[in-house]
Amino acid sequence: MSGMRGGLSKDVEKRKRQLQNLNSRAHESHGVYSIERTRPLAERHTIELRRTFPAADDRLIAAQAQRAAAIDLAWAWLCEHGLVRTAKGDPFPIAQLWRRLLNDSDQAHRALEQQQREAATDHGQTLADIEAEILARRELGSGGDGDD
Repeated sequence: MSGMRGGLSKDVEKRKRQLQNLNSRAHESHGVYSIERTRPLAERHTIELRRTFPAADDRLIAAQAQRAAAIDLAWAWLCEHGLVRTAKGDPFPIAQLWRRLLNDSDQAHRALEQQQREAATDHGQTLADIEAEILARRELGSGGDGDD
């Protein structure tokens, strides 16, 4: 079996070479999965999102802030390294992740906007309260005696 599909070799020298070839921080080179790198960015995004969407759910704000931090880091990496890694035009995997993050961010942003709109129109009234108010206004408009 080629590569690491079969696991590490039992041969001591081969195993040593396999371990040397591993880059344990390769997945963090862009920082998208690094808590240390995303945390300060996410905190800034949280402040901005909370200011923009004061009525939004805290979990949605936190997820969107984390996503925005990952987008920032992925974009910075892509600006430095480019989108394409091969002459055939194959994109770096981070470019594909960046695109997915952007799509997810757009969807979450719409949800935040919807929550904010709903909060702006919700005055704590139930449907029964609204119906009673409509009836009261009708009665006031007709003199309240029903003799129109």
